[in-house]
Amino acid sequence: MRRFAQDESEYYRYMAEVDAERIQLDLELGRAQSEKALAEALAREEQALDEKKRALDREKRALDKEKRALDEKKRALDREKRALDELAAKEAELARLRALLDKD
Repeated sequence: MRRFAQDESEYYRYMAEVDAERIQLDLELGRAQSEKALAEALAREEQALDEKKRALDREKRALDKEKRALDEKKRALDREKRALDELAAKEAELARLRALLDKD
């Protein structure tokens, strides 16, 4: 304090150094807080993206299941069509045989 009392410019130089250190600490604190906020925002974004990915995976599984069901229905319809075609062929053969019998 004596030194400051004797030389006013020394006091202002000291206060400027203290202010500079305070500003530097404030900047570092602000940077740390910004980095923390950014990291938290990125973590939330990653979490949201992960949830969207899981939702899309669930939707894809549901669509795959639906596609398998439709494929099975198509196979069943194809079997039914073949059975109907066979039945029609047998009916045609039966009609032909009846016609032959009616001729006699």
